[in-house]
Amino acid sequence: MAAFDYIEHHCSSDDVVLATQPIAAMIPGRTGRTVFSGHWAQTMNYRAKYAFVLRLLSGTGGESKESVVATLHENRVRLLVLDRLGREGLATASTPPALQGLATLVFENNLVKIWSVPPRDAHLDTVTGNPIRLDSKAQ
Repeated sequence: MAAFDYIEHHCSSDDVVLATQPIAAMIPGRTGRTVFSGHWAQTMNYRAKYAFVLRLLSGTGGESKESVVATLHENRVRLLVLDRLGREGLATASTPPALQGLATLVFENNLVKIWSVPPRDAHLDTVTGNPIRLDSKAQ
C-alpha cells in the first residue's frame, strides 16, 4: 500500500508509470495514474510496450541509453516500478543495470522499488544519481 501512496502523491495525472506485471495492472485502480503497459486489452500496442518493459528491466535490451530515454520521455514516463514478483520473473538484479545512470531510486520496501525518471531537460549526476537541470543558455 505504501508504494501506491507514493505513486499517487509523487506522480501527476499527466505522468505515466512503467511497471512490471502484475503490479502494472493494479496501479490505475489504486492510484488513478496511467501505466505504460497495463492490462493487455486496455493498452495500445501492448506486446511491443511490454517487450520494452521486459528488455529494460531485465537488462537484456540492446537499445542505446539515448533510445531508452527517448522512449520514456515520448511516453511521459515519470516513475519506473519493479515489484518482487516481476523481479523474480525476470531473474534480474535488485537494481536492473539499465536503470543505473538513467533513473534515481526514490522508494523501496521489501516488495517494491520505484525509480524517478528525470525530466527531459535534466541529466543525472554520475556520482550521486540525482537529476541535474541543464541551463539551455549556458555554453
